[in-house]
Amino acid sequence: MVASLARLTDANNPVHALVHAPVPEAPCRTEGIWDPDDSEVAMAMARAYPDTVIVSRVVNEDGQLALDAAAAAAAKSFWPTLNPANAVWMEKINECARQQGARMLYGGQMGNYTFSHGHGYALGYELRRGSLPGVYRAATNLHRGGESWPRILRTEVSRARHSRLRNRPGGDYAALLGIPVAPVGQAADDRPAPREEWLARTLNRVASYPAALSPAGLGGLLVADPFAATRVLEAAAAIEPSEWLRGPGSRGYARLLGEGRVPDEIRLRTRRARQSSDAWWHMRNSRERYQDEAQTLTTTPILGGWIDHRKICALVESWPWGESLGPRQIEITGVDRILSLAAYVRTMEQRLAAMSRSSR
Repeated sequence: MVASLARLTDANNPVHALVHAPVPEAPCRTEGIWDPDDSEVAMAMARAYPDTVIVSRVVNEDGQLALDAAAAAAAKSFWPTLNPANAVWMEKINECARQQGARMLYGGQMGNYTFSHGHGYALGYELRRGSLPGVYRAATNLHRGGESWPRILRTEVSRARHSRLRNRPGGDYAALLGIPVAPVGQAADDRPAPREEWLARTLNRVASYPAALSPAGLGGLLVADPFAATRVLEAAAAIEPSEWLRGPGSRGYARLLGEGRVPDEIRLRTRRARQSSDAWWHMRNSRERYQDEAQTLTTTPILGGWIDHRKICALVESWPWGESLGPRQIEITGVDRILSLAAYVRTMEQRLAAMSRSSR
């Protein structure tokens, strides 16, 4: 998105790109392919476009908690915040943009989903169509990505035969939070096949979290996504499934489109950046706050009978409070999401009760 905007402007009207970064003093871990800080990679865009791109790091210097950021966003929008830790830096970006005199923000959510989607369904899709050229191209590109032919064929043939998979909570979150998971043997739901589901989301037939209700859209700034333009989405939808699997590696088509526009250190990288990697640093001295929030799960409407609050309480109690290094990121993210959702439910119950009384 930054590269596209940079090609449409000049030094008199530069693109201001805002990227969040952890506070320097936070000892953030590198886990697997996940790096704790993406801001240095973003700086490569400023080096590639020295006259038209200005990159600024946005840091949570005042130590705002994810729970507080989620509550503030929900108070403005009457909408639950699905990623509380992200609400922190999204609001910081909003503040930074206002200080720079911006009247609007660009976000690339649909570009990320549409043009950087894995499209692993492509081989199974071509199998169902009976297109041998398509099968060959898809399988060849997947093979160049490093996966073995037997595994590719076994996986994709299975997907072609069973295109409607049951939509179940992720195993990690279910085990972590005590979310009940339906037995595998139950009847499948009406979820569409992967290709059809991607098309539906791409063409806006499936509802997504509205950009206008995100924390970045609540401070008087218009939020726009250039990749959500109808012609752009229609162009993506018209691309043959096997074309998305140009290799080697994942997201090959998007990498090909970025050649000559996006620096190779960004375009070809396979590592990813973990968002809000300094969340523990800001919450490590808030033990009582998290204990209290976990205890209120028992009295929270709806969630009180759905989540195993004892498991959440035990997890929160086990964390190394006060220490610089915290628990796994998935634990922090999962607990923040549940606790912020519970707070939202309780707040909305109070608001609705007050509205009911005032209307009598």
